Amino acid sequence: MEDGTARSPSVAKGRRGKKMGANEIDQYIGSKIRLRRTMLGISQQKLGELLSLTFQQVQKYERGSSRVGGSRLFQIAQVLEVPISYFFDGMPQKVQRVMPVRRPSYRLSEPSDADEIQEKSDDGTFSDDQRLTKRETLELARNYYDLPPNLRRTVLSLCRTLAKETQLVDADATKRKPRSAEKTAKKQGKK
Repeated sequence: MEDGTARSPSVAKGRRGKKMGANEIDQYIGSKIRLRRTMLGISQQKLGELLSLTFQQVQKYERGSSRVGGSRLFQIAQVLEVPISYFFDGMPQKVQRVMPVRRPSYRLSEPSDADEIQEKSDDGTFSDDQRLTKRETLELARNYYDLPPNLRRTVLSLCRTLAKETQLVDADATKRKPRSAEKTAKKQGKK
């Protein structure tokens, strides 16, 4: 401020003086905002108008590049017609560990089995939350509800049948691999 101009307040700093920007928790909350907004068929522009924000600010919230304050999150929850807990439900343990918390010396609760299962899903498959945030899933759900009820039941039945068939084919392929490996080993042993 030596030149006499006023400076805007800086970003909050952590204990060691480093700037604390948005993190994985902010990205997770942003993805939940985007998911709900898309499920309702609301554009970023419209959500911005409802919140008295620009669509660019909504975009920053959804990307997780800007943090959503408590009062703004409350306002977003009201507009999107969800409880505030919606934005935190299903948050993976590894995301929760981003922000270290001073914990008491005693355990408040034991980790649940769901937390452990969620952490172990790094095998290339999508978690339920990842599936729900994919654009194709949201588009499918929106189009599904545009169908008449009797046709929706038929489409749902078709999806269930296809999923079961795919699981059976995958299971059958898994069972065959060890047999072919055994045959190859026996053939090589006989020669």
